[in-house]
Amino acid sequence: MIGLSEFRMLLRKLLFSSKITNNLMRIDCLFDELCKLNDKLEDLSKEINCIRKEIIYNNDKFISYQEKLLNEFSNIKYTQSNLFMSLSVNDLHQKVFPKYRNINTGKNVVLIAPGPSLNFYKPIENSIHIGVNRACLFDKVQLDYLFVIDYKVTKNFFNKIKSYPNCKKFLGAFFNIGTDISIPFFEKEGQDIENYFIDCNNFDYQEKFYPDLSTSPLPSFWSVTFSALAFALWTNPKKLYLVGCDESDFESYEYFNGEKAILPDNVSGFKENHKIKHAQGWKELKRFAEVYYPTTEIISVNPVGLRGMFKDLYTITH
Repeated sequence: MIGLSEFRMLLRKLLFSSKITNNLMRIDCLFDELCKLNDKLEDLSKEINCIRKEIIYNNDKFISYQEKLLNEFSNIKYTQSNLFMSLSVNDLHQKVFPKYRNINTGKNVVLIAPGPSLNFYKPIENSIHIGVNRACLFDKVQLDYLFVIDYKVTKNFFNKIKSYPNCKKFLGAFFNIGTDISIPFFEKEGQDIENYFIDCNNFDYQEKFYPDLSTSPLPSFWSVTFSALAFALWTNPKKLYLVGCDESDFESYEYFNGEKAILPDNVSGFKENHKIKHAQGWKELKRFAEVYYPTTEIISVNPVGLRGMFKDLYTITH
């Protein structure tokens, strides 16, 4: 027989053992719950990552779509601007240039630029003379036509441009350039004045000579000379003489009358770009003339920078 004290001790052991078991069971249950929660957290984390990736993907799609819309908007504005420019050019040039088409067929045309070699020019008789900018200050020839751009360069003698007698003056205008090179509207009035549009003046823009001046802008290549050349070819001369187109070093460039060229503030970059644009212009002129005016002979009179590009004619020794 088990005594009371012994039974009590056994009961205590059993109770103690039962408590541990229950606690272990509770711990196991809690652990299971924790495992389940951890699984849920992992699932939730995966779901969050998926949502995050989807947000990033959608955001990238949105940014890409936004950029696409902006590009389309920019293209529409560019097209709209080009359309406006084309309509404006066509409207003006249809009124200006058709009457000059082939007007000099069989004749000699002399283009007068204001380089130092102009001083040695002996006027070619029975020729049409086309001048540019300050060529109107050269008093040894009577100009028939005068092409003018860049009010900053011509402002000081613009009154002489407008008062030059028996000469048709062509005043060029750029699109979207409202700077001190733009000729003011009040200077563009007069019976002997024709207005025209010039092609884009940006350095990166690839300019060219257009076959039909009645529907297209005239070239710039950073010089009014190229607009005058386009017009000269449009009149279809037998011979085209280039006088005073010296293409000298622009930084130390002097005109025929000893005046220095007006340089912009950022002369270092302008000087190099100026040379590049002019070189492009002369190469494009040569290519264009060979294709569209193969019977017109282009002759450089006392050339300096243009030696060898066209037929050279020397009346002085350099």
